[in-house]
Parts: sequence; structure tokens; C-alpha cells
Amino acid sequence: MILLVGCADDDAPLAAIAAELLARDEPYVVFDPDDPLATVGRAWHPDREAVVTTSTATICLDEICAAYLRPASRPGRAAQNCRALSTVLTWSEFTPAVVVNRPAACAANTSKPYQLEMIRAFGFATPATLTTTSPDAARAFVQEVGRAVYKSVSADRSMVGEVDPRDTGRLRDVVHCPTQFQQLVDGDDLRVHVVGGEAHALRIRSMETDYRYVPPEGALPTATLAELDPDPRGRLIAMTRAMGLRFAGIDLRESGDGTLYCLEVNPSPGFTFYERLSGVPIAPFVADLLTHETPDLEPSREKECVHAAQRSDM
Repeated sequence: MILLVGCADDDAPLAAIAAELLARDEPYVVFDPDDPLATVGRAWHPDREAVVTTSTATICLDEICAAYLRPASRPGRAAQNCRALSTVLTWSEFTPAVVVNRPAACAANTSKPYQLEMIRAFGFATPATLTTTSPDAARAFVQEVGRAVYKSVSADRSMVGEVDPRDTGRLRDVVHCPTQFQQLVDGDDLRVHVVGGEAHALRIRSMETDYRYVPPEGALPTATLAELDPDPRGRLIAMTRAMGLRFAGIDLRESGDGTLYCLEVNPSPGFTFYERLSGVPIAPFVADLLTHETPDLEPSREKECVHAAQRSDM
């Protein structure tokens, strides 16, 4: 039995995986953490089976061979729902089942500066970066790099914008919230979805700084299949594995001289956006992972990343 965690009515990626499994006649069950009847039937413990219930099913977690997790973070979630979700997430960390992806492996994305260090350990270029709450430091950085963008430091989605040199007075606002500034790299965007041992790349061209957000009068981005050279392809797959992830959406930008800059590794990618943009299906590869991958315990993510960093210094 395959477990899907999230609300298929509100989450396009979860709905796409559910549809793919249904088309294959693969048995699955959905745990919606906001189901008003979601509760813990038996709490998780290393020595006994955990059970959660919903309005439509009783889910014995020992019977789950694979899981796809996309639980939304919602304020005001009822206590019983929080306990049920906590039970499922705790189980997901320790089960030998195939989990896409374990919560601990996703944690690095909550701190973009930390994740950038992991990315550099695999030999990828990253843009000049500053994370600060100092307006003076932000102004000096923008003056030094010439053109810069700003984005959130956490995993929360934010619109990436270019710093307007005519409006640097807004930089005063960084005192209220740590903000990440990066040198703007001109070139094409690449979105690479690593699924297990495969990497599927799209080349994206857009007139916008952040191609995900296009104003009503703007031109939509275009996305086409892209070929990656064996070396960066192999490093992207190895990096994803070392981060403890089975599925990741990796954002890169290719500069005019061919340098690949790695910007971010998304451990819970909204892949349906890219399916619509390019017409290239991704859900079947994730479904293959859930149905064909051999269950095993995840490797030590921290140890592998330390070893990778050590190799990069040699």
C-alpha cells in the first residue's frame, strides 16, 4: 500500500501522483492532515505499529511500502490533527519504506545559506551571496556586484525580485527580517528534477526575473527539454542522494560562458507547474519511484555531506 500525505483537492502534485497510481491500478490511501476526523489510533513507537484514522480509512502504517509527503503547513490546525500528522511524520523518519521525502532530509531547505554550503560541497558555482539585516551591508553588496536579486532565507516561497538601484531606500526594511541578496547571473534558467537515479532537465527562458510570476501584460516563459553533460548530471544526482532526498527540483542558471550556477534544491517540488509549462510529464517518474524502488533505510545524510565537503577541499 502507498501512502499519500496531504490534501489532493488543494495540492496539484499530490493529485497528479494519485491520478497516476489510479491509472496503474496501484493501491494507495490518502492521509489528509486537515480531515476533521483525522486522529491517532495508536501512537508511533519503535516496538509497535502506529495507526492513524481519517473519515474514510484506518491506516496501519506497518502496511505502507512507500509514501509521498506533501503536508501543507497550516496555522490553527486542531490539536488532534497535529497529533495525527506528527505520528505519520515520525513514522516516516524511521520506516524502511520508500519515503519521498523524509522530513529531516527536507530541513536543509529551511535555511538557504546552509543549503548553499551543501551545494558548494559538490563543486557547483553559486552566485555571490549576502544574508543580512544590515541596510548598510546590503547597500554595499548591491554596489559591489552591480545587479542583485533578493529572496527569502527560509523555505517559504517568495517572489525573487531585482534590487532597483533607484529605490535602495527600501533596503532599510531588512532590519525587520533577514534577507538574502545574490548577484544576478544573466542567462537561461534550468530546472532539473532528480528522481531516484535519473535527472530530467528543462531549459526555461523568460523576460521576468522570476519566471514563476508573470504580470498580466507579460509574456509567458517557454520550457524545452535540455541535455546535461554527464559530469553535472552525475553531481546533481549524487548531491540529491547525499542530502537524503529521493526526489528534488533543482534550480540552476547557465551563464553566457556556460558556467552552471546552482541556486537551490527544492525537496518538495511543485512539479505540475513544469509539466504544464513544457508538456513533459514528471508524475510517471515519481510514481515509478514509489512502486518500484526497493525499500531500505536512508543513509546518514550529515555524514555523506561532510565527506563530500572534504573531497571538494582536496
